[in-house]
Amino acid sequence: MTRPKSRSLTAPLIAAIAANGPILANLPIAIAASGTLLLAACGGEDEPPPPPPPPPPPPRFSWDDAEGDFRVQANDLATPSDAALGEAIVELASAVATGDDARMGELLTDADLRLLDSLVESGRWDEATGDIEAVRIAQVAESGADATVALGVQDAEGFYLLAWQAIDLEGEWRFQGIDMQQPTVSAIDEYDTAPVRPATR
Repeated sequence: MTRPKSRSLTAPLIAAIAANGPILANLPIAIAASGTLLLAACGGEDEPPPPPPPPPPPPRFSWDDAEGDFRVQANDLATPSDAALGEAIVELASAVATGDDARMGELLTDADLRLLDSLVESGRWDEATGDIEAVRIAQVAESGADATVALGVQDAEGFYLLAWQAIDLEGEWRFQGIDMQQPTVSAIDEYDTAPVRPATR
């Protein structure tokens, strides 16, 4: 009678399976854990990129950014937030310092332009601007779309104050004179903190 050959192969195989039963039983768990680790290492689903940083704020206007007559000076604490306004104020101060009536006329409202023409024709414009030694941008008070500008002027006879209402006309700044009280000062930079009040009638 022939001895079965399969028994000699089956017994060791069964013994091996029995010996390694716990390992084989935990194999699905190990595979699942490996998959979790792999997903964790890869970061799972793609996350959206962070939003870009906000753009930097525009640089604040500086009086040094505008070119004016050498007699024009400015209070650094009175710098406007609008660059176009700042440049227009420097042009206004330069026109006063140099007595340039043509440039002055381009900066004024229609009502003040007529007054300027009258001063030029009478010769009073040249008298008022002929001896100017310095013009100081002393105060700038912004209010909404408009601003009030105070210019201190020094000539051979002393000091006086000029005040203007700056009006934004669709991106073009125009100035209208304001009749103001004249504070007493002994130096032109004292207009920086002097009270600026409308003249009493």
